[in-house]
Amino acid sequence: MAVINSQGSALYYASAATTASLITCPTDIQVSGGGTDKIETTCLSDTHHKYGAGLQNSETITVQFNIHTADTSHQALVDLKESGAEKSWMIVGSENSTAPTAAGSVMVAASGRSYMSFLGFVESLDISIGIGGIWKGTVVIQTNGGVTTDITP
Repeated sequence: MAVINSQGSALYYASAATTASLITCPTDIQVSGGGTDKIETTCLSDTHHKYGAGLQNSETITVQFNIHTADTSHQALVDLKESGAEKSWMIVGSENSTAPTAAGSVMVAASGRSYMSFLGFVESLDISIGIGGIWKGTVVIQTNGGVTTDITP
């Protein structure tokens, strides 16, 4: 059983109907949230609270990246934040270097590569500029409809 190395993983989005664009130089990607709401079903005669499962909440994807001058993918993140446009996104594993594709503005997984795919919009984009450092960005993508995960390509 092999692990999925972080080095070689990548983030893509469908920038056009048949174009999958790579986000340059991510340094960390975190998928969080997605918990299920709880619905209280307790009766007055119960001695303990009772709950049922409700709707599943959407995940947020937080991506940290090093900003590169004249990088079109980083400018695209700025533009996506300003427009609020929903896009198809895909995080791919390091098993090989075959890039995913896009069809009908939806990301399509590459064969033999683990992935997480989702629809989402850029909720926020922060830029950090510090002494003795480089410009770094953090983008938060709010998903709509959950994240599809396949770690057994």
